Amino acid sequence: AADKVKSFLPAKMFQSEEEQQAAIQKKRRQEEISGSIDQVFKDAPLGMRLMGKMAGKVFSSVASGLAETMEESARQMEDLLMDARSYIVADGMASELLGEPIEVGPPFSQSSSTSIINGQKSVNIQASFEV
Repeated sequence: AADKVKSFLPAKMFQSEEEQQAAIQKKRRQEEISGSIDQVFKDAPLGMRLMGKMAGKVFSSVASGLAETMEESARQMEDLLMDARSYIVADGMASELLGEPIEVGPPFSQSSSTSIINGQKSVNIQASFEV
């Protein structure tokens, strides 16, 4: 019975604080992109402005999703580099050979893949970086 009630109520009522913030951020990004497209077409003839508005809605949605994906990828790479540094520091032999302080540079090569099998998400990230 509770599931039926949930289906009639807005989904945002059941979102966590983090999910609500992410939704607000996504909406803000879409509005910024849509506003930029509107600005480009502001002096265009009516037909072009209408086309710009329609294309703007689609493009802003796609661009927002792309920006979200890129932010997530950057967070994952930052986590990977911090983990790599921690592992190197924890390895006495590596620390001895490399000297102190251990610094990890930005990746000069990276690749990633994501797979979902039976609802389980698996992310594989590989990076080459200077130490």
